[in-house]
Amino acid sequence: MKRIRRFLKKFSRSRGGVTSVEFALTAPILVLLFTSLAETGIYLLLHVKLQHATVSVADLITRDESVRESTVADLFEAVPQILKPFSIGEDGVVVVSAVGRSGNNPTRVLWQRRGGGPLVRDSDIGAEGDVVSDPEGIPVGPDETVVVAELFYNYTPIVLPIFGPREIVKHAFYRPRLGALQEIDPDPPS
Repeated sequence: MKRIRRFLKKFSRSRGGVTSVEFALTAPILVLLFTSLAETGIYLLLHVKLQHATVSVADLITRDESVRESTVADLFEAVPQILKPFSIGEDGVVVVSAVGRSGNNPTRVLWQRRGGGPLVRDSDIGAEGDVVSDPEGIPVGPDETVVVAELFYNYTPIVLPIFGPREIVKHAFYRPRLGALQEIDPDPPS
């Protein structure tokens, strides 16, 4: 019995190994903290890249007096380059719509194109030909157009997948600078 008491007394006074035990207890917390920080940085950078791609597509379409099918297709091909180091892959799509009015007719989706990725997702604006309300409170007068670019992306966390996937949606609204852009011109025959 004395041996056990001596051992317990000696054990209770011992300070060797405390650092190892403390590290063993705090290491998982530190790893979780650093991986969360990395995931947050990735998520924020992705948001910036997605918004930049959306704004770029809408801006470039509205710069000219008219727009051709090949121009829109080229812009969709540029989206993966804008998003680097991220890949749009199977997880995203860009939808560009022209919302406008001809005369005193109701506001409609005049044309709509999608590309940049194979994701199947309906536009928040509506389908081509649909009567819609003015986008985001931007008034559309007679013979005016607003070009709306939408980017839909299904994000799955890279470092901490336990939080599950979520959809990120970005919008950009631009008025054409020179023309009305109420239709897309076909490409000239080659």
